Amino acid sequence: MRFLTAIELGLLLALCWPWARLLIDPRRRLARIAPRMFAAMAVLLLAGASAAMFAALRAPALLHIGAAIAVIVAAVAGWRARPHYGRTRGLPPGSLALSRSIEAVIDREFYTHEWRRHGPIFKMAQFHRPVVCVVGLELAHDLIRSHHAQLGPSPLPWNDELRGGFLRYMDEATHDVYGALFRVALSGAIVEAAEPALRRTARRELEALAATASDAKGGERGSASPGPALDRIVFAAFARVLFGIEEESPAFLDLARDHAVLREHHLSTPLNARSRAALDRLRALVEDRAAEIRAARAGDEARSCALAELRRAAPGMPDGVCVDNLLFILRIATDNVGALLRWLIKTLGEQPQWSHLLRCELAAGAPDGTAAPRLADRIVMETLRLAQSEYLYRVVREEFEHGGFVFPSGWQLRVCVRESHRDEQIWPDAASFDPDRFLPRAVPRTHYSPFGFHQHACNGVDLNNMICRVTLEQLAAGFDWSIARDGALERDFRHWSHWRPSAQLAIAISPRAN
Repeated sequence: MRFLTAIELGLLLALCWPWARLLIDPRRRLARIAPRMFAAMAVLLLAGASAAMFAALRAPALLHIGAAIAVIVAAVAGWRARPHYGRTRGLPPGSLALSRSIEAVIDREFYTHEWRRHGPIFKMAQFHRPVVCVVGLELAHDLIRSHHAQLGPSPLPWNDELRGGFLRYMDEATHDVYGALFRVALSGAIVEAAEPALRRTARRELEALAATASDAKGGERGSASPGPALDRIVFAAFARVLFGIEEESPAFLDLARDHAVLREHHLSTPLNARSRAALDRLRALVEDRAAEIRAARAGDEARSCALAELRRAAPGMPDGVCVDNLLFILRIATDNVGALLRWLIKTLGEQPQWSHLLRCELAAGAPDGTAAPRLADRIVMETLRLAQSEYLYRVVREEFEHGGFVFPSGWQLRVCVRESHRDEQIWPDAASFDPDRFLPRAVPRTHYSPFGFHQHACNGVDLNNMICRVTLEQLAAGFDWSIARDGALERDFRHWSHWRPSAQLAIAISPRAN
């Protein structure tokens, strides 16, 4: 009987090992990213171990029953979690285990490991929903182009709140209309017109950041968190480009106040009463601004912006669909660009030679006749390749076959952009930071797609790049700076969350003497 009890306890221990391994991780990734999940899992495992030991000592019959149930449940789950599960049906290799789903959230290299193990098409589960993952942009372009009719957008819940839906998730007929409008509204000319004002904003915010750092050290070169200053730079740029609203305007304060409310609401859930009320106030503000633009005499509009360009682009514009999309571009893109600026600060802080080279280029001026991207632009491109661009999602509407594998209806499709950007066959020494890799040639989209591709690609590329370039150039030209404090990378406990630099990131910064 004791021998049987020992076997049963050993079986239970083996069945708990995948979960225990997440708890005893020396890097404490689960505890750092999802402390509540870590605590709940620890309590459940501890309670289960205590119950098993109590049953072994006082009620062996209960242990027999519990072990039998656990083995049956584990056998069913283990069968489905096998990497070769579904191969007779044509499914790709890869595990659908829940424990592996959790690993995908806490391990930044999870998809790389799965790619190396199973090949460029593999399956996994994102908690309850199965996913087919694809690594390789050429393969992904071909797949999405070939099976466009069988694939659809994978919208988040807040999309239902928008009139007409968000650009990224619109049906094709609607997107054909509004996608073309927004490409005009966010054109390079509109973005370029805002650059001088943004340079002044960036300089002012960086000077204030340096003053804050100085105050922290009693007048010496101290440190401060760059995040709030970067967010203000980004918000001012979007307010100016999208709506023509300047920082000195009373409307700017109203826009910032309600944007902050909307920003507090996590976009993985539907809007609540507070965030919906903020959205309604923002709608009214933008519609008032649109009315001002309509009332202005021809050639007498305050300044060019996306709202004004939408009015010029087509009769009856901007309508409610345009207004809602402008507001959610503001909501989503300010976070994305702010995060990219944090990555740029972190990356250049770890690679200070590139800041020096950027300063030298700015001092020398661009050589005549060169068509190569400026160094600031190349730094942004390389940071996007290595850090910011992570994935592209679609949902399989109708089952199809590609690359020898079946993509079942209802499953998610994840294009692993970050992993594709690290393919050594395309990017030699792919893990190293080298902006000059973009000098020799134009890179095709089948090798580099940080902003998505096909019809639903991002329309804000010019604005994103201008904000980042201006901020980097102002920082390099006017300030001496370095990383003073940093921490482990962070993310939310969701598969759709992006990795981001630590909230502890702080820089030592002071104005340059010249």
